[in-house]
Amino acid sequence: MLDKKRLAVFITLGVIVLIALIALVAWITGNINSAPATDPGASPTPSSSISPELAAFTPELEKAAVNVAIAASSWSSAATPEARAQQYERAGMSAEYARVYTPIWSSVFDGTKSSDVSSAVRTKPEVLDVDGELGYLTFKVAVPVDWRASWNFGSGQQFQPGAANPWIVTVDEHTGLITAVDQPSVDDIDITLNRP
Repeated sequence: MLDKKRLAVFITLGVIVLIALIALVAWITGNINSAPATDPGASPTPSSSISPELAAFTPELEKAAVNVAIAASSWSSAATPEARAQQYERAGMSAEYARVYTPIWSSVFDGTKSSDVSSAVRTKPEVLDVDGELGYLTFKVAVPVDWRASWNFGSGQQFQPGAANPWIVTVDEHTGLITAVDQPSVDDIDITLNRP
């Protein structure tokens, strides 16, 4: 049988061991919960990694960029320069720039009796550059345009089955208008006219 002194020592040692175990578990748990998550395969979420400048490129500005890229890359030889300027302005181009913008197609199809280009955007535009201060930023945006062309030199209709090129538009954050369009060069356009 145990005497009272031994029983007191065992109880005291048991309590000390129990307290030590509780303290150890609390310390380990506290370190695990306070440690930052480290997953080498994890990528940052868009909301945590996007800059305020890129966040300022709203869906409305993206829509304006796409609309102007489609209008700027389309062509009808039957349209007057005034009608084209109105089309560009309705799409979201600034009135000043719409009056001076000359589509690449005017030189590509020079000498044809008729020519048309239809355009579409099927993939998301990409912001290439941002300049200025919030509220007054300008965005350079690459808009991937798919286009199809047809033309006639007077000896029958010819067709371009389809090609793609980026049109780079400059978007003004403050006005929401497109103030410039950089078109592909004639050498970058994949088209063979077979001129007579």
